[in-house]
Amino acid sequence: MMSVADRFIPHIEKVDIEYFALDEAARRAGYKSTSTLQAAARSGRLRTLMGAGKPPYLTSQPWLDDYLAGLRFNTQFRGKPRGTEDDEVME
Repeated sequence: MMSVADRFIPHIEKVDIEYFALDEAARRAGYKSTSTLQAAARSGRLRTLMGAGKPPYLTSQPWLDDYLAGLRFNTQFRGKPRGTEDDEVME
């Protein structure tokens, strides 16, 4: 079976980084839906790849970690995953 990256981004050089769709990223980050991550991807706050000029957006764990780490510096914590405390480290 073809991976998501192979189906939508066949021209990318193969590397050891795993790319996954935003629904998987939302699950890993603790979000209930992908809407916050989709908005972050559209605004450029979350690095993503996009196949053929259309979603699905693909991201990687390092890019997701960078986005979540950036939320710690936002005083309003907009887009914070539910159930996390302000002083808790998001991983």
